[in-house]
Amino acid sequence: MINVAKIKKELKAELTFWQQWFSGSLATKICEQGPKVFAILALTRSIRQIRELQAEGLTDMHLPLSPEESDECILRSTSGKQFHTFARYPGSAELFLDKQWEVLAPRLNVSGDHITLDNRCALPIAITDAERARGGASTVLKGTIHEGHFSGFEIEDEKDLDIAVKELEPTDEISARDVFEKERHNLNEINKISLHPHLLRAIATCMVGSKYYIFFPWAEGGDLNKFWEQRKNGTGDTHLVLWSLKQMVGIVDALRLMHDINHRHGDLKPGNILLFPRGNPFCRSGEGPQETLVIADYGVSQRHQLATYDRKTKTRTRATTRSYEAPEADGIQTSPRSRKYDLWSVGCIFLEFVVWLLYGYDAVKGFTSQRIAKGKMNVGHACFYAIEDDEEQRHAEVNEAVKDAVAAILSDPRCTGSTAIGDLVALIPKCLLLIDATERDTAQEFHQKLAAIVLKAESQSSYSFREVSTQPHIPYAFQYNGKSEGRKLPTIDDMQP
Repeated sequence: MINVAKIKKELKAELTFWQQWFSGSLATKICEQGPKVFAILALTRSIRQIRELQAEGLTDMHLPLSPEESDECILRSTSGKQFHTFARYPGSAELFLDKQWEVLAPRLNVSGDHITLDNRCALPIAITDAERARGGASTVLKGTIHEGHFSGFEIEDEKDLDIAVKELEPTDEISARDVFEKERHNLNEINKISLHPHLLRAIATCMVGSKYYIFFPWAEGGDLNKFWEQRKNGTGDTHLVLWSLKQMVGIVDALRLMHDINHRHGDLKPGNILLFPRGNPFCRSGEGPQETLVIADYGVSQRHQLATYDRKTKTRTRATTRSYEAPEADGIQTSPRSRKYDLWSVGCIFLEFVVWLLYGYDAVKGFTSQRIAKGKMNVGHACFYAIEDDEEQRHAEVNEAVKDAVAAILSDPRCTGSTAIGDLVALIPKCLLLIDATERDTAQEFHQKLAAIVLKAESQSSYSFREVSTQPHIPYAFQYNGKSEGRKLPTIDDMQP
């Protein structure tokens, strides 16, 4: 950081005694009006020019400078003010123009602002993990913003801010700019919603030349898939079961708010639900750091008119993940996709969540393989519905593997009678996994039902699940289909396009 003491030290080394004497309060003036100008001169070893530039009135407000068309040795601000000092020092104008971008990195106030930068301007971000996560139209890297370049977050025990740097890329159908503008619009709509612990906001959107970026807080816990894979499950842990149920009701509540402003997410899946070990940084609880699952990635989110039944066109592009998409994505239904599309995805995710709670991550993978095996015309896809092609027309039905899964869970001795897990699973085929979208619950309706289950579980610890002396074996419904001796269980990523 530049301060008066550091400026005085540099001036002492560069200016003569009498230059310093007649400069008076030069160091203070530089610190107040031109610390970036001073830094650029230091980078170009041209600090001796500072007195003349100060006399011409150059301050940080005039940056960046550009060459005057009539004389490239004269630099000008965007407002047209000229600075002739550079013309008296051969080569200094070119050096200043080159080095100014190193100190013009923006300060982010983490409020979702949009920033447009010259392609020569450095971002205040250091990439700390070169491993790339690729999506349909983006690449995500881990980066760090230096403490001096952001404000708005209180970071415990840390000075710098870890972020996810999402670079938008073109697809076969749409340019990178159009992809960026679409997601930027969706993020602006999300910002209209009051801060919610289960909804992720962007730190900023940024256009640098022809590159397009969105910056998000870094989810140190990874996504829901990673959580299932790395965390030990177990219904013997009442706290874990209750925490899981609370996360589910929070996710549905966040979805309800999205739907209230006529938006659907469109691509809900475990990979788009992120774990923040200390809670959503935009909305931390007064009770202290708490693990929180947060909905992210609004790239394919869609806005819908209030007159739902007046819509005449279907969503044309398939930018979603097949496993968790609703049957209407296959074009079988003639009506356009509604906000209830998301409720099918919620049913898929919550059913897998319960499978993990009861039987562990291998059972989640086994369930995936069962859906692939019983998907009928959905060859190679782990959809929760199956496609039938009879003599009259193609139609969808709930995947038999899903029916088997629900039956297996409801017959598990830990879930029989009146239990939170059993009551939740019983709701999934009745309220969410329905082929006809009009028959599914709205987010508000399902939130009310799930909230009642959570409220009862909070007040009656024995309601969460039934304790048993011996853990049941993993049912066939969650075993790898076609497993042979020594054959490696597939990962979820192996099975999902």
